[in-house]
Amino acid sequence: MTNWLSKENGAGGGAAFTLDNYIGAPNDIKLSPNDPILQHEYGRYLQSQVQGLAYRPFTAIPDFFSSGNDNPTAWDGNARALKYFNKYYDGVYTDPKNPVGNVNWNLLKNYINGYDKDLPISDPFNQAALKRALRSPGIFDIFADATPLSIFWFADAIINHSKNKQ
Repeated sequence: MTNWLSKENGAGGGAAFTLDNYIGAPNDIKLSPNDPILQHEYGRYLQSQVQGLAYRPFTAIPDFFSSGNDNPTAWDGNARALKYFNKYYDGVYTDPKNPVGNVNWNLLKNYINGYDKDLPISDPFNQAALKRALRSPGIFDIFADATPLSIFWFADAIINHSKNKQ
């Protein structure tokens, strides 16, 4: 279950963030699959569900120190969300001039490295881009969250932050 936080119920109301089952979002978020903020943050929620204990050191912390939405942790979340909305909302389209599907995915705000907006999601080229975008944590990532503020935690956060800069 996803829990929504806004300025009215305790979140800061500024930038959006996701931590485990909680999505904090600005007051202007639209609870619609066409909202780029919801698309991105729901991808973060999906990451937390798949990555489990590794989510914080593998994704949340490195992403906190990165700027923008054009890095491997963001591509992973965006790819997961795009696949989710395509499956459960009867199709996603990335070109508003050719709306085939129910969800307009905003590739400018929710970029996925190598994804071609002029091709359908089912095209092998785009399927390959989505597959490449997915990241998998290692045992070090899981162990780092089990021992907060340990040498493993700091080392893992630095390693994953460095990977995002590449």
